[in-house]
Amino acid sequence: MRPQLPEPLKLPWDLKENLTAKFGVDVLKNGRTKYWVDEILKGITPKMFVWWFSGGLIGDMAIDGRLVSRYRVWHPYDHVNARLLLNRPFEAKEGAIADLEEYFGRNPEYYTNPAVRVDKIDEEAVTTTWFENGIAIGHLDHELEAAPGGMRLGHVMYVPGESTEVGKLLAPRVWPRAMGEAWLTHGIEEMANFENFLPQLYEREQELVR
Repeated sequence: MRPQLPEPLKLPWDLKENLTAKFGVDVLKNGRTKYWVDEILKGITPKMFVWWFSGGLIGDMAIDGRLVSRYRVWHPYDHVNARLLLNRPFEAKEGAIADLEEYFGRNPEYYTNPAVRVDKIDEEAVTTTWFENGIAIGHLDHELEAAPGGMRLGHVMYVPGESTEVGKLLAPRVWPRAMGEAWLTHGIEEMANFENFLPQLYEREQELVR
């Protein structure tokens, strides 16, 4: 059963447009669709990015004196819930699986509840495969590169996640083109939003373990 779409989370900042973002959609010869974004994130480092995807997105953080879900802070309009399921209860390494719930563009038709498997995670790349009903519906690659004052991020979603006949048959139904285009906007918004909170959160967390 789909969860009710929560009211937008009120934050002391707005989602910002990332003017550096370039993006597009390519249909590949093997029948898969490639949704891609290339952008610069100011003040973000590969180390911060890896920490977030290693489990930093799980739990709460303090905003204006109240505790709120970190996952919802990441995208206050579209995100619903995130939790680690298998293999690594406190830290997501290769092989870990997380459960995500979100609505791209707050559109009830673009609900997704994938089991996301971490395939690779280091300061060069974070790659994951998204499964729905046992089918690898998407494969998401994040390429990380330190840049002056921040980080260059390339993120690419391949639909379906694997070039199989079943995947190519089901992907247009589970993840139609319009939903993929909504994911592009969603991805640009959530990555740009890192600039509003991730450096401060990362520094506070590092102080706790020193």
